[in-house]
Amino acid sequence: MRWLGALLLIALCAPPANAADWLPSLHLHTAHGLQAPRPQSTGLTAALRMEQAYAWGELVAVGRAEADAEDRLEPGQPPQSNRSQANRRALLGDHASAELRELYLAIGVGDWGLRAGKQQIVWGASDGLKVLDIVNPQSFREFILDDFEDSRTALWSLRAERDYSDTTSLDLVLIPDLSFHDLPESGALYQITSPQLTPQGGLQSLGATELLRLNLNAALADRSDATLLDLIDPLLGGLGNLADPLLPEALLQVLQPNLREQRTRPGLSLRSVEYGARLRTRWRRLDLALVGLRHHPDVPQVSLAVDGAQLLIQRSYRLSHSFGAQASHPLGPALLRFESLYTDRAPLPALDLPGDGLSASAPAYGAVLGIDLLVRDQGLVSVQLGELGYVRDRGHYQVPDRNPYVSLLWRDELLRNRLAGEIFGIASADRGDLLLRLRLALRVDDAWQLRFGGDVFEGDRDGAFGQFDARDRLSMELAWTP
Repeated sequence: MRWLGALLLIALCAPPANAADWLPSLHLHTAHGLQAPRPQSTGLTAALRMEQAYAWGELVAVGRAEADAEDRLEPGQPPQSNRSQANRRALLGDHASAELRELYLAIGVGDWGLRAGKQQIVWGASDGLKVLDIVNPQSFREFILDDFEDSRTALWSLRAERDYSDTTSLDLVLIPDLSFHDLPESGALYQITSPQLTPQGGLQSLGATELLRLNLNAALADRSDATLLDLIDPLLGGLGNLADPLLPEALLQVLQPNLREQRTRPGLSLRSVEYGARLRTRWRRLDLALVGLRHHPDVPQVSLAVDGAQLLIQRSYRLSHSFGAQASHPLGPALLRFESLYTDRAPLPALDLPGDGLSASAPAYGAVLGIDLLVRDQGLVSVQLGELGYVRDRGHYQVPDRNPYVSLLWRDELLRNRLAGEIFGIASADRGDLLLRLRLALRVDDAWQLRFGGDVFEGDRDGAFGQFDARDRLSMELAWTP
């Protein structure tokens, strides 16, 4: 990524066309759980955006610093092994961090518009759950309660756009920054535990059938250190008559000292670099787009390996290819839109065991049909019907059931634009899984806003939303944006 740094250095040395625009912001916020008296978070976020115009382009830089007195969203100091060295935050103890959110140079070269640096690339427009918006990874420290713009992780990348006519354009991206989702660590407030989304606790969720299939005897028979084998043998014999129980505590105590975890992020090379394209066109009043992306899914594949007398849980990222389509058409005051995506190799929420001939990845798909309706010039009502799922195949581990969902968004401004309200709900169509999000913003003057919010989860503990049934919360924020 040195070439990106060289371009930015040249821009900083060039004479500006005029003075830079500095856009600071300050947010004092707190969130309290409804089921527990302790605050979920209490903190301060300060951000600064700089926009510098040149005769030949523009330089944009965004920095952000955060402090949280509670330290429950990301307890301690997260390892950041999912991010490249150039994309990691500066951790200031357990309670604070600072980050370069964006830094890019936008220039015109012939018929092409180029943007090089750390940036967000947004290709999708769905609400709540992403379908086409897969270029940039995301932070899930507050699950999906954050706005996408705030939770998205900018990547060091090169983007080239060209308009071939008034109706047709091409968008190319090259991404050497191999950074992936920020997933909550064990013990975090929004640690993901749903079996629909993550393997269940490593060895703790292995049933007897799976453990026997692992065939530890064969794996360790030729090892000089037979201590682990000697301890496991009698315990395995007691599991044979059980249908498929959770791994007994006694066996866990034997395995735990010999169990370690390894996270592997792909190294940068010509074979690992990510790239993609989006072609947009318009036919009469129908806007169309085709998308292709060679990338690593942002969720790691989890596998179990035997390393000497130790068991090794590996989390790794493997290349895949995604292809999607997007369409929209106005219908009077409404806009009808559609997104779809197919990924040929997506990680399953399963633990990949050696020697069983099954794969822990499978083709995945997503689709959403939405209609947006303008209300009172400034208001919006949006309804979506969507589905996320995997393609079933006997060669894979158990594939989660498909997940059809429906969402509703209402947004409007009242009291002569001094009060802004938003209600967003998303629910599984057949599981009773629900997230309801409410937002209210009161504009005190041109610089100050007072914001209130509420988030309610409902559903079974195994559901994507129901897993946080005990995380309902009320929030308040004082924002200064001059």
